Amino acid sequence: MQTSNFNYPNPSSMATAAPSGTVAAAAPENTSLASSAGGQTKKGGGPIYIDTQHDDMIHDAQMDYYGTKLATCSSDRTIKIYDVHGDTYTHSATLQGHTGPVWSLSWSHPQYGTVLASACFSGSVLLHRETRPREWTLLHNARNLHDSSVNCVRFAPPTRAFGLLLAAASSDGRVSVLTHGQQDDTWAVEYLEDPSRLGVNALSFAPVVNGTAVTALAGGSASASGSSGSSSAAAMLCMVTGGCDFKIRFWSKTVMAMEEGGGGVAGQGGGRGGGAVGTAGRDAKWVLDTTYPVDTSKLSHKDWIRDVAWSPCLSPTVQRVASCSEDRTVLIWTLDMSGVNNDGEKGQQQKEEEEKKDVGSSKNNKKKPMWVPQLLHTFEDPVWRVSWSLTGNILAVSSGDDCVTLWKQTLDGTWMQVSSVLDEQQQPSKSAGGGD
Repeated sequence: MQTSNFNYPNPSSMATAAPSGTVAAAAPENTSLASSAGGQTKKGGGPIYIDTQHDDMIHDAQMDYYGTKLATCSSDRTIKIYDVHGDTYTHSATLQGHTGPVWSLSWSHPQYGTVLASACFSGSVLLHRETRPREWTLLHNARNLHDSSVNCVRFAPPTRAFGLLLAAASSDGRVSVLTHGQQDDTWAVEYLEDPSRLGVNALSFAPVVNGTAVTALAGGSASASGSSGSSSAAAMLCMVTGGCDFKIRFWSKTVMAMEEGGGGVAGQGGGRGGGAVGTAGRDAKWVLDTTYPVDTSKLSHKDWIRDVAWSPCLSPTVQRVASCSEDRTVLIWTLDMSGVNNDGEKGQQQKEEEEKKDVGSSKNNKKKPMWVPQLLHTFEDPVWRVSWSLTGNILAVSSGDDCVTLWKQTLDGTWMQVSSVLDEQQQPSKSAGGGD
């Protein structure tokens, strides 16, 4: 694979799918917005409604890293690609090859090229790549990757230690992780067995820091650099899954990798800004991460979890995951690592202060960080998708009432609705203002 060296701007676009065959693509404010229904243009910010011309229900809509390409997938077994520029959109390609309804899409990071992954009811995952404008080729065909429907596919964030990697969640109770090998141009597959075996519906990767996946779950990353320009670092990649047993689970993979200063991105020989995937990165195994327990003693989902989304880093010590369910609720799971050092233990200074306050109190000295849930809202219909903004402070929620709502946390810790994107047929009757 060839790489493209770009300056990476902040994407500011979001797309939502609708069963009616239209897609609402949210654009930045102060741009002209065209409605595909009547071809009229309006000012001041809002959604662009795109008539996709799919022959059946749309299941997913994803915009690429730059917000200039929109991909949609449908039960008609096709994927449609659109170029979006300001207030206009152009259909550029229709991808075929799936033998059943296509449920999920995911774009790779642009340092690996323009690569699109798609998941299908037939248990397959296909990877397409745009070689030239409007020209797409099949990069990898993972037929019969699973014994049942593949419900979700996601690319991992770019990392030096792991390279190009994606994961797929299936109704057969497994998660498959595909890793591309630079030297032999092959795809290694590793399966994660969900303990419930009831089916996995969604997954999301943890954010990365400085090109290496180091999250609060990893407890930091120890590295040592020498004068030769190489370094030995512990890199961790983490993800969260949600399934039919009403629970979320965390998974992690850790490698000790030697990174050379001029290494190329996985899939090409010498591109800048990446690192080759060594044998350690491919041979290390994913494990169920129970370092920090998930607290379900007071609050949890009561039906199938339909989507999970790991928030971009708010701070080095706080991690946040959103989950939505057919029980009509959205939960925000927060892991607060304040006062915990890289080894997962409280700092010596905090220990001494707590001992002075109450030497015999196990409450202060023994409490371990946990993933604690908070109810965002109970909706009137099942909730299908959740998605964080780039800064991690706004959550978009797509529910069964054909409406996408935007939520933000207030200073007192509660969540309030700040805006909504209505279905095109509902748009004239109700404004998209903030909620209570």
